[in-house]
Amino acid sequence: MLLQPGTGLPEFTGHAVQINESVFIVEADLDTLRWLAEYPSVVYVEAPRPMGEDLDTSVPATKANVLSSPPSGGAALTGLGVVVGFVDRGGMDWKLEDFQVNGHTRILAIWDQSLRPVGTEKSPAAYGYGVEYDKTTIDGDLAGGPPLRHRCNPGSHATHVAGIAVGNGSSTGPNPAGGVFPAAKYVGVATNADIIYVEAVKIPGTTLTSSDRVAEAIKYIFEKAGKRPCVVNVSLGNNGGAHDSESVVERTIDRMLEANGRVLVKSAGNEVDWDCHAVVVLTAGDPRCTLEWQFGRSGRHDRTPNELELWSSSRDRFRIWVEHPQGSSLVTSKIIPGADDTQRFPLGNEIVTVSSQRFHPLNGASYVHIHVDSAQAGATLSSGVWKVCIEAHDPSNIKDGRIDAWIERDLRDAANNYADQSLFRNFVAADGTLNPPGTIRRGITVGNYDHLGGAGVSASGRGPTRDGRNKPDLVAPGFRVWSSGALGNQPNPAGGAGAVFAVRVEKTGTSMSAPHVTGVCAQLLEAFPAISSAQMGATLVAAASALAPSTSFDNQLGFGLIDAKEADTALR
Repeated sequence: MLLQPGTGLPEFTGHAVQINESVFIVEADLDTLRWLAEYPSVVYVEAPRPMGEDLDTSVPATKANVLSSPPSGGAALTGLGVVVGFVDRGGMDWKLEDFQVNGHTRILAIWDQSLRPVGTEKSPAAYGYGVEYDKTTIDGDLAGGPPLRHRCNPGSHATHVAGIAVGNGSSTGPNPAGGVFPAAKYVGVATNADIIYVEAVKIPGTTLTSSDRVAEAIKYIFEKAGKRPCVVNVSLGNNGGAHDSESVVERTIDRMLEANGRVLVKSAGNEVDWDCHAVVVLTAGDPRCTLEWQFGRSGRHDRTPNELELWSSSRDRFRIWVEHPQGSSLVTSKIIPGADDTQRFPLGNEIVTVSSQRFHPLNGASYVHIHVDSAQAGATLSSGVWKVCIEAHDPSNIKDGRIDAWIERDLRDAANNYADQSLFRNFVAADGTLNPPGTIRRGITVGNYDHLGGAGVSASGRGPTRDGRNKPDLVAPGFRVWSSGALGNQPNPAGGAGAVFAVRVEKTGTSMSAPHVTGVCAQLLEAFPAISSAQMGATLVAAASALAPSTSFDNQLGFGLIDAKEADTALR
């Protein structure tokens, strides 16, 4: 919720967390939220958005190893004195030696947003939910004291990401393929950095978290770091929003990055292969179009509501209607976008809600949101191609004509053949597939690079932002990266007698690329603790090794491959 500066939040019955002087995260019933939205000092109310998870050879590809073991005998940069935070899902395995030193944890705190306190457990005081474990409690668990209730999934996404950025490579254990994983081979970047981890709360019935919880997690990490330099890794993202850094969450993160010694690294996402972005351009000669929106696939049904957003110049106006796969249609009674307006229609066995606003309060753009849900609780959505029909209000007076459409990220369940994630069948655009908050201004957005020379970077989200800024900033290795495996060396019930989970697992994605850059940022913050996020991003861009045919920006590769050694040289 965005308020006018200095006005404060009105009293109400519900939960509220103040992020900065203008932004509050609130939880209340729908009637209370409607009342708050009408309050004179409230500028805009933004609903949370669903967000999902977007070494041995990869670290040398970044040249971070040159900083940690300088050949000239100079001071090694290992992140000493720096705090590295992670906002992720899947659990942080504090039992792995990768995150310990001399039997003691390097983790300053774990905030598991999904737990409710029991016994002597407590929530972080400022937030009032979840369970917080401090370094003393974690060390007590390692010494055989009361166990933590925080849990990890086998091969957890979060643990793997943390291993890349800050793992020291100490863990060793059996390799399922034969032999053992040796110590000191799978070593991360900032091996002496301290760690703060936030397990982002899960939205019930999904594998996703929400953007408001991620914003709170980032604030928490910076607060816990205190005066120490800190870099936060976020390998989570969503598809919705204007992709121009103007959402409440992105504005909030950018404000947190104004202070020196505060850096945030965001993965570019892996959305380009999910066909979730479409671009249409209306012209006087072709003033109408039909977007094809696929629900369900391969005989599997979509079990979750679907959302689509249209963003365009407020200079243009158009009409929109939705057609059901079985032929029924609804036609909006007003020109869209018009004034702030919401219309709700029954269509087939579904309910369609269309919200629109011509001059959005955050960016002045035109915005349309379409939400499709079953009219009956628990029923699946009608499979097939839904049609979103768009027609210029005045074909002779189209001033811009471009409309960007994004389908929001949804449940991605392999057992259901990913049928819950809807997709576009036409007008699909690979560019513009960075997932927010990777479109922020002060954060560093990282794409995927295949340092092994194999599969390429096809799945990496691509820029530019909708307002034309150059993102991603750069790329880092993200293909077939071996890193820390959660539950490593602990019994694996599915593997038979004596079987254990592996301490090393292989993963691919921009989620693996981002922590390479996060680790390098920690190295540089050790040497330059007062550097700003903007300076850090500009330095990494200036030092990047060009990968495109020219030295100019590339929508997929950014300004090139991260070069930690060159970045350090540039700052000296």
